[in-house]
Amino acid sequence: PPTGSAPPASVCAPTLPAQGGDAPTVRRGLTPAGFAGSVCATAMTQTAILGVGHYAPSRVVTNHDLAKMFATSDEWIVQRSGIRERRFIEHDGIGASDLAVPAAQMACARAGVEVSEIDAIIFATLSPDVFFPGSGCFLGHKLGLKGVPALDVRNQCSGF
Repeated sequence: PPTGSAPPASVCAPTLPAQGGDAPTVRRGLTPAGFAGSVCATAMTQTAILGVGHYAPSRVVTNHDLAKMFATSDEWIVQRSGIRERRFIEHDGIGASDLAVPAAQMACARAGVEVSEIDAIIFATLSPDVFFPGSGCFLGHKLGLKGVPALDVRNQCSGF
């Protein structure tokens, strides 16, 4: 767009200084990258959630199942947490980044964007694949995103 014009509202597109000139260029993406010196004289860069996705493993574990393994009951768990069932991974070797792949693909499909358009990954989990590197790095690799920055948020509730 010409200098001073706003990026399209339907796309999260930060304005970046053009190489060798004063006119900004636009980089299309899902999230604005925090580039030093990114400016737009008359418009604010806006960020929007364009699509959300989810994935839950198929193995359902109820409070009654837990009561068979531990000294607890459905009533005790529900009274303290409100939880009646949870999902467990189907087998060993599945990590948080594996669960995130179909969720990320669903979010992109709902947003009408290609996975290759992702500019950055923010990965919220309290159960990462490993402690280092972060699960966001593994997700980027599994999605085929080379050089895309990834940030893990490991404070459970604050990440959701």
